[in-house]
Amino acid sequence: MGLNFKKTIKIGKDIVINFNKNNGISISKDAKHSKFKKNKKNDIKYTIRSSGAKNSKFGENVIDARKGHILLMIAICILLFLGLVNPIFLIITIIPILYMFISKHGRQRMYISASIHSLQISKIDKAEKYLKKAKKTLDNELIFELEEDINNIKNRNSNKKKSLVLEYKDILLNKQIERNFKAVEFENKGDINSAIDLYELNIKEGFTGIVPYERLMELYEKQQKYDDEIRVIGKAIEIFKNSWKYKTDKQSEIEMFTLRLEKIKILKEKLY
Repeated sequence: MGLNFKKTIKIGKDIVINFNKNNGISISKDAKHSKFKKNKKNDIKYTIRSSGAKNSKFGENVIDARKGHILLMIAICILLFLGLVNPIFLIITIIPILYMFISKHGRQRMYISASIHSLQISKIDKAEKYLKKAKKTLDNELIFELEEDINNIKNRNSNKKKSLVLEYKDILLNKQIERNFKAVEFENKGDINSAIDLYELNIKEGFTGIVPYERLMELYEKQQKYDDEIRVIGKAIEIFKNSWKYKTDKQSEIEMFTLRLEKIKILKEKLY
């Protein structure tokens, strides 16, 4: 028969150390907050009645493993403090310390706790490093659950970043469209330089619409600024080749820009 409930050491108001033949040493709350039941081998099994909400980020077993490690650390600190009063507690302290560093389960829970802490401070690389150490120590269902939790958090973070990028692109696109309308207004008022400034800002930001490029080409051609027109056409071809890569119906626009570039270069050579 395994160790019974009497084989525990109370180390604080609500904390006891439990000894079990199969599971080794575990830290738990005292009997007022616990229940005990026998398994098939008649070993005493300790379970905690959960009063708080389950952590939504991690699996229940992963959270329980971390709680066990935290309670163990608290127990060690309490025993060290009590050791100032009675040296016998310093001797007892050796038991949970040995469990942490000698037992595979103890080391695994130590790495799992470190992995969760790293995730909570958004250091995923560090969390994965501790996961690997935990897996190397003992590969079991707990490792599978933690690995799944880390991947879920990575996916959530990735989706959040993608959402922010798309939101930023939408805001930028709206600003660029507003600039185009404003630039047309400037053209109608005869303020060509202000219109050119707005069109230039849009192509600098890689606007994927055709309007600012066409307007700049026409305005620079009227001003006989062929170098600027060549620059704008080159930028248009570069942007549209990347943004319209899989749009076969847009190839005609790219060909049109390419032909215009050749004509402007010939015209420039004749004039100069």
